[in-house]
Amino acid sequence: MIRIPTLAYVILFCFSIIFAASAFILYYKSDVDISIHDEFIYRDSKPSLLLLLPKSHKDHGWSESHFNGFKGVLMQRNVVTEVHEFVKTEECLPQIDDFVSRGGNVVFAPSYYYINCVNEAAVKYPNIYFVSVVDKNVIPRSNVVSIGTEMYYLRYISGMIAGSVTKTGRIGYLIYKKTPETMQGVNAFTLGVKRIRPSATVVVFSMDKITQDLDRFLNKVYDKDHQLTVWTYHMSGNEVEQFAEKII
Repeated sequence: MIRIPTLAYVILFCFSIIFAASAFILYYKSDVDISIHDEFIYRDSKPSLLLLLPKSHKDHGWSESHFNGFKGVLMQRNVVTEVHEFVKTEECLPQIDDFVSRGGNVVFAPSYYYINCVNEAAVKYPNIYFVSVVDKNVIPRSNVVSIGTEMYYLRYISGMIAGSVTKTGRIGYLIYKKTPETMQGVNAFTLGVKRIRPSATVVVFSMDKITQDLDRFLNKVYDKDHQLTVWTYHMSGNEVEQFAEKII
């Protein structure tokens, strides 16, 4: 009698399951049609999308990240697409008005600058879909979707990197303003820093409290605290990167 070890039985069993599942998928034919429903798929008209950006689509920050994602997912799907950059808060609604008048039906406004604009436009155009950022000030409506990303995973990893490279144990973090998303990022980043260097300190600065030129502000902060030699940020633009390169 040939005895097969227990591990061999397990391997044979797994191969049997895989073979059976593969055969089922290959030869099974369903008489039921698969229906995919998506409220953003228009059956009567071709989708036309507008992306509003507060800065250049090459700003090495918020705007560029959203532009690249927008381009990668939507522009390859043969969808009529418009991207407007450097859109000021007061220009948001007029641009939406023009877009809708030309048959547009989906507006992406992924910036805290445009929350009030989206709230107003969503009431004005109940048949148009709007995509905004996750924020308590976004008014829930059937034609408004708030989106966010799981960036806290990357914030945690970048915090670990910052904790490993800082020589002083003091790290600067610049955010646009206090929001659920930015504070989630700050917490994740700080946890990553503490994982590597428990004694380190993360100093957070909010742009909504900065009344002067950003570059001037950063240099003023560094003049007072030369230990802030490692920085990260959650904002549009690359001013922090340019500042960090100067102090290296």
